[in-house]
Amino acid sequence: MIMLLPVLTMLAALGSGIMAGLFFAFSSFIMTAFSKLPPEQGIAAMNSINVTILNATFGMAFFGTALLCIVLGIQAISPASPEGTALWTRYFAEWVPWNHVRTFASTGSLIAFILAYGKLNAV
Repeated sequence: MIMLLPVLTMLAALGSGIMAGLFFAFSSFIMTAFSKLPPEQGIAAMNSINVTILNATFGMAFFGTALLCIVLGIQAISPASPEGTALWTRYFAEWVPWNHVRTFASTGSLIAFILAYGKLNAV
């Protein structure tokens, strides 16, 4: 199972991305387009999508992704395991220095905004 984890993780990420794209499409323009139709046409269009979407491809993306996420959650590394300890040690060593970079970058942004605000109010 350990050998399959990278492949399963990639498939779960891909499925999540596909589902995110679908939900984004509905949120950003499909429902807006439907709202411009007379109610009976909008309802008919939505019903058509609801019937058409029930296919193997959508089912595999929707339910397969959920199933992969469950499997990956069950197979996640135990914090008390040697793998968990090694992962934490590596994560800690890599995260802390980059967190310092983010802190300095954010502080630099704060200073830049304060200086810009001062110049705007001086005018």
